Amino acid sequence: MLAKIFRYDPSLNQEPYYDTFEVAVNAEDRMTVMDLLTYIADHLDGSLSFFSHNACLHGIFGRCGVKCNGKAGLACETVLDGSGCDNQASEKGCREGFSHTKLT
Repeated sequence: MLAKIFRYDPSLNQEPYYDTFEVAVNAEDRMTVMDLLTYIADHLDGSLSFFSHNACLHGIFGRCGVKCNGKAGLACETVLDGSGCDNQASEKGCREGFSHTKLT
């Protein structure tokens, strides 16, 4: 699947932008958005930063809030189905990309 991730570092970039990463995701693996971000940071782009904490895997803090397909959710609980990001993809997957969402 293609993961489209919203990025911005004011010390490096004048404007926010999207990075796209291709990652093999199978529905049977039950990979979460947090797993996907960790994989990208560990294997594809070490400059990717995001909130990750052992307790986050319980989905009780809300600090790992992301927006996936235009819907707010927790990265540690949102399971990916492996569909692509293009406009022909299903409602699941990551068509609109990930961006940090402040949950209040």
